[in-house]
Amino acid sequence: MSSAAIRKAKHLLCWKQGRGDDIGKSTELIVKSLVNKLEKQEAGSLEELECALSHTNPQTHCVTIARTFDHSGRMQVAHIRKLPHVLYCRLWRWPDLKNHHELELLENCEFGYSKNKDKVCINPYHYKRVETQHNFNLNSGTVAEQYQKPPIWCSIDYWELDKQVGETFKASLNDVVVDGFINPSTTGSRFCLGVLSSSHRSKTIEDTRCLIGKGVHLNYAIGAVSAVSVGQHPVFVQSKNLNYLNGFLLTTVCKFLPGCSSKIFNKEHFDTLLAQSINQGLDSIMNL
Repeated sequence: MSSAAIRKAKHLLCWKQGRGDDIGKSTELIVKSLVNKLEKQEAGSLEELECALSHTNPQTHCVTIARTFDHSGRMQVAHIRKLPHVLYCRLWRWPDLKNHHELELLENCEFGYSKNKDKVCINPYHYKRVETQHNFNLNSGTVAEQYQKPPIWCSIDYWELDKQVGETFKASLNDVVVDGFINPSTTGSRFCLGVLSSSHRSKTIEDTRCLIGKGVHLNYAIGAVSAVSVGQHPVFVQSKNLNYLNGFLLTTVCKFLPGCSSKIFNKEHFDTLLAQSINQGLDSIMNL
């Protein structure tokens, strides 16, 4: 593998999601293997994949590999044997993705796995995650439950020092962008901070606001929230859920470099933290 290919593989690893899943230490080998495949195919494939990952953009072109898998449709890299689109969606979008039943192809994808063509699109932003119903044995006395997405899954407040500026943004769509531009609409999938004014704003705050740029992209999927830094400057995140997931001190502030992403909230881990906090009093619970 050439030194240039190794650099490209390391760059693609910046967008890896999560840690400690069954991909584990094979991640680097999986990415290097993909880079080798894409370099042998049509020019621009690697660049298109990088564009999709860095901009979280479903309008990018298909990124394809040859359909050369086993009889079950799976490919194998090291000890990992999975459907190709599931493997790369787990790697770069949803580390807790269980199987292909949780994925649905976008309309603009020409080479989606389900289309059974000689090439398969592994662009993770050409697939969306869907909620699947879990079946339970009612004869055993258990109750069948299905996860329900809340109508408003998060509220976003913008503060300058100790003063809140503007109204609270209510997020109802799965994908939300918080940026520094001046689109007057603060509904739907975009919260623009550039349009907000304040009579208390100092020059230091003005200079800081100029660094927001493209800001942060938030994605909600089945009780989990991922954040992607899509601007030109780092983003700093303090999330006890994120810190718990990565084994950090719960007060740690994480620095997201441009293009990097991570899961910042997971309901299952929050439930664990909540259970641990119950015996520590109300303040401990509220601090979550």
